[in-house]
Amino acid sequence: MKRQTRDRLVLPLLIPVGALLIILVAVLGFSRILLSLSPHAANATALVVVASIMGVAARVATLKRLTAASLVPTVAVVAGVAMLAGGIAVATIGPEKPPPEVPVLNLAAPVDAATAGYSETELTAPADTTFKILFDNRDTKAPNNTHNVTVTDSQDLASATVIGKTPLSPGPSKHPLTVAPLKVGTFYFHCEAHPTTMTGTLNVVAGGGAPSGAPSAGGGGGNAISVTAANTQFDTNQINLPANADVKLTFENKDTLSHNLSIYTDSSATKKLFGFDYFAGPATKEFTIPGLPAGSYYFKCDVHAQMNGTVSVA
Repeated sequence: MKRQTRDRLVLPLLIPVGALLIILVAVLGFSRILLSLSPHAANATALVVVASIMGVAARVATLKRLTAASLVPTVAVVAGVAMLAGGIAVATIGPEKPPPEVPVLNLAAPVDAATAGYSETELTAPADTTFKILFDNRDTKAPNNTHNVTVTDSQDLASATVIGKTPLSPGPSKHPLTVAPLKVGTFYFHCEAHPTTMTGTLNVVAGGGAPSGAPSAGGGGGNAISVTAANTQFDTNQINLPANADVKLTFENKDTLSHNLSIYTDSSATKKLFGFDYFAGPATKEFTIPGLPAGSYYFKCDVHAQMNGTVSVA
């Protein structure tokens, strides 16, 4: 290629396109660095890089002639400063921390809740921690199916302070209630429409214990449960699961006989929702129960029908 053609045609196109690509790569790369940092660290890193760019630009402005030999080190200096600043920020301030997980307590109003009350009359929440009460109004029998949950500091509603409440709404409906951190103590909840029959106690305990709405069955915490088969019977006849969430099941068979655990829509055991192949013990295996809609289900051992119970999903 002739020098004249290169200087007049190729370079005027190549230099802007090349500069644009370099800027694009630098912006994308630097944005990855900033996104991996906490807000304070990202701000500090950005200020350092901006200062370095201004300093390098001032130095370049003093040059009588800008050549590739001077441009490449300039870009390298800015990139090096960005990497160095990001590394120092991570080392001193640290990467951005994920927000803490908010404990969730499940509370339901079953059919005829106006007379039968809530599904739970006692809830437990950790102290000094924001938590949620997921209120599920399953009552479909109008006209007395309008419910809510109101949390107070006293059973005397005339003088009680309302800590939080969900709106009154007919079932079926769901409303979450976010409760600000509370100190250790006993609090109360009720339905504003039926304050004498729909009541309960909220125990706020120290130590960050698992909330009472967590899955449970013979032990476990978080989205995990454990069930044990021994002497041709399960160690529980009631399994509680969160709605629409996968749950890890640890199944221990202490018998030499073969057992399993299957979940069905009802006691007719015609439609299976979950199950695994039976196996002989002593042995322990883990399985994942897929998320189920809120409701009541039936579980049993497919080998020994007398081993059965109820699954409550809320």
